[in-house]
Amino acid sequence: MTKEAEDLVAEEEGLLEQHGDKAAEHVTRFLMMLIDKQLPGG
Repeated sequence: MTKEAEDLVAEEEGLLEQHGDKAAEHVTRFLMMLIDKQLPGG
């Protein structure tokens, strides 16, 4: 994982603690989208 991705994951964990399931779903989907774009051939 890139440093940027690690930061995003750490940020996500913080958001999860604050906002619970609904935000978790949204953030996870957003992260997936980001990671898909970063993968070669994606």
